[in-house]
Amino acid sequence: MATRAEAAAHIFVTPSMINYLRKKGIVTLEPGGGYDLDKVRRSYIESLRTGKGGSSSIPGLDERDNRGMVRIKKAEELKEELLHEQIRKMKRENDEAEGLLISSDVNVRIISEIVRAIKPHLGSIPSKILRNCPDVTSQLRDVIAKQVARAIDSATEEAKKSIGLIEI
Repeated sequence: MATRAEAAAHIFVTPSMINYLRKKGIVTLEPGGGYDLDKVRRSYIESLRTGKGGSSSIPGLDERDNRGMVRIKKAEELKEELLHEQIRKMKRENDEAEGLLISSDVNVRIISEIVRAIKPHLGSIPSKILRNCPDVTSQLRDVIAKQVARAIDSATEEAKKSIGLIEI
């Protein structure tokens, strides 16, 4: 059995809100004088679900109370979202530990090797243009060389972002 304060913390409300919900018959005090947290949570969530027309309204509560309920519902959703994120993180760590995911260090090495292999090929494009197109000036070749270099740098940065090495 939980205290009023523990029940309130469990569903992200104040202890006085637990009193109010109890007066409205939404949560109940157990015979032993405490609150069953599972029952409190279920009855509270059920009260949110049974609002008018699928809204967050709870029958028997006035407008001020319903606004408070909306805040509580949002807090519950945030709690659930954080829980799901924690589960995803733990799964990611577990998968990495089991070798199902490639670590960031390995990703960096892979990207570096790909860039190192592609860079000379892309970098040779301006010289090939100059050789194969005699009418192209060296100034145009330099412009193309700069654009190719920028494209390589940009692609490298995008790859790092996609594996989470750089904040977006």
